[in-house]
Amino acid sequence: MGTWDPARFDHTDNECAHSRYVIAAHQLRECAHIIEIGGFKATIDQFVTHPFESITIIDPFIKPGTPRPGVTYVDKLYQDYDYTELLSKPGKKGLMILDFMLKQDTEWEGPNDDLKVFTELVSHMDVVILDSRKRTTPGYQNYLRAGIIVEQEMPLLFDVDFQMVFDRDMQQCFDPDARDRFYSGQKFMVYKR
Repeated sequence: MGTWDPARFDHTDNECAHSRYVIAAHQLRECAHIIEIGGFKATIDQFVTHPFESITIIDPFIKPGTPRPGVTYVDKLYQDYDYTELLSKPGKKGLMILDFMLKQDTEWEGPNDDLKVFTELVSHMDVVILDSRKRTTPGYQNYLRAGIIVEQEMPLLFDVDFQMVFDRDMQQCFDPDARDRFYSGQKFMVYKR
């Protein structure tokens, strides 16, 4: 594993990436409790405008704390977080996972099994929002597998293909020759009970 560089995630903090959060916040507007996995630089609490009871952002690279009442930043892997108290609270719940891929098939099982944790989370949700890079990779295939798991609990409301285009400095641009750059193609799916 290489050295971690926060600048590597600049693609999540621009106008196009924020547009996904605006759509997500709108779809989560009836949720009292929101869990975001993998927020880091741009987090859903920056975009939610409706009253809520709790927003929990879980990302191993986020600075832990409570930036405002009802919002908690947790610096853990999502598999290592104890959701028991949060899932027992009354009220509608929403889960969003943006720019995140589940582990590959050979890595599903273990003490904190991705599939088990993900399936348990989904079973308690009223809204699930998934987003992934559109690449033909084993990770993306597992992401689609995650979508199948969600569809067993609730129907797909809609999906959108985003084409984010960046220059070499990961700044938003509209150069048609840059369309194949890293993180340009995104699949955004919203599931709702």
